[in-house]
Amino acid sequence: MLILIFLEKMTQLPITNFVDYIYNDRNYSNDKIIYIAVGSAAHMSKIINNNQRYIDIEYDQQFPVFLRELISIKKSNTYIILIDPILEKPSFTVSKKINFNQNNDELDENWSKNVKYENVYFNKLLDITLMEFRININYLKSDQYQINNIICIEDQLDALNNIAILNKWFVIVMDYTGRDIYDIAVYFDKVIDKDIDHIFYGLPSRIDNGCYINLTDNQNRFIITFDKHYLTAFNPYLYNDDELEIKFRELSEKKTENNTLKKQQILIRLEKEINSFKNNVASLYRRIITHNKQILKGESGLVINPKEYNYVIKKYKVNNFIQLLNNNLDELIGILSKILDNEIERLLNLFGRNNFLETYFEIKKNQDEFKMLSQINSLVNSLLQQ
Repeated sequence: MLILIFLEKMTQLPITNFVDYIYNDRNYSNDKIIYIAVGSAAHMSKIINNNQRYIDIEYDQQFPVFLRELISIKKSNTYIILIDPILEKPSFTVSKKINFNQNNDELDENWSKNVKYENVYFNKLLDITLMEFRININYLKSDQYQINNIICIEDQLDALNNIAILNKWFVIVMDYTGRDIYDIAVYFDKVIDKDIDHIFYGLPSRIDNGCYINLTDNQNRFIITFDKHYLTAFNPYLYNDDELEIKFRELSEKKTENNTLKKQQILIRLEKEINSFKNNVASLYRRIITHNKQILKGESGLVINPKEYNYVIKKYKVNNFIQLLNNNLDELIGILSKILDNEIERLLNLFGRNNFLETYFEIKKNQDEFKMLSQINSLVNSLLQQ
C-alpha cells in the first residue's frame, strides 16, 4: 500500500500579522504580556568556558530582567517580538548556549520551533512565544527615518494598543537602536490615555540612553501597583502637572523602597521636561528678545525657524505665534515671558524651592539676554541636584 505524506512548507510569519497571531493564540488564559524589542540583536553576547554562549544580564535586551520579573509576578501568556535586520539566526534567547557552534542552528532544550512559521518559537516551560523579524521598521508613517526596504508598523501598533486596552494586556515597546522612544510614546498617549499603566512605550521613565541601557538599573524597573485585577505598573507619565506635584509630595513624605524608586522615575521625567523647557521655551524667549533688539536698531533681525517655535505653539496653544512674530513682537515677548514665569514657578513649587522665585525674577531683569538664559538654565538644573 502506497502512503503519501504531504509536508507543508514552512513560511515566515509576516510582521503585519503578529497582532492577529497573538490575539488568536488564546491558549488557557487571556492574560498576556507582550514585549517588543527593536534593535535587539545580541551584540553583547560572548563565548566563555567550554564554548558556552553568555550575555551579561544588564545587556540582555531579548529576554530582559524586567520581563523575567513580570512573568514571576503574574503567570501569563508571554510574547517576545524581536525586530532587527541583523538578528542572529536563531536569536540568542532560543539558541543553544552550551557547546555553542556558530555554524549550526541548534535550539536550547526548552525551545521548539512553531510547526507552521519558521520565525516563531515556543517555550513550554515558561509559556513564552518568541517571534523573530529580520527587518527595518518605522514606528510612524510620518517618521523621517528612511532607508531601503523599511516597513512601517504604525497600523500594527494601533491595533495592539486598542486590543490591549480592551483586554488589559501588559505591553512594552522598547527601542535599542538609539532612536528616542519618547516621541513615539507621546504620539500614542492620546489613544492609550489612562491605560499607560499597562501599555508602555519605553521603560517607565521613557529614558533615552542610546543602544546599550543598563536594564538592571532601578529606574528601568516596573513597579507593580497591585491595585487592579490585571497587571499594572507605576508610570510617571500617568499624571498631569498638578497631579504630579501632589504625587511627588506624597512619595516624599512616605519613605519606602518603592516610593523612592517611583520618585526616581518622576525625576527622570522632570529632567526630560526641564531640558525641553530650556531648549524650547527659555531659548526661544532669549532669541525673540535678541531678534526684537536687532529690529529696533534697524537691522534685519534673526531668522526664527519653525523648529524653534512649533513646540510652543503646540504645547501652550500660541496659535497666533507667526502673526505676532511678524507684526507685534512686544505682545509675543509678553506671552513668552508669562509662559516662562509659570513654568519656573511650577518647577520651584514641585521641588519645594519657592524661595528661589525672587532669585528668578532678579535674573530675568538682566539686560543681557545671553547671561539671563545661562542663569535661568543654572537655576533649573540646580533643582535636580537637591
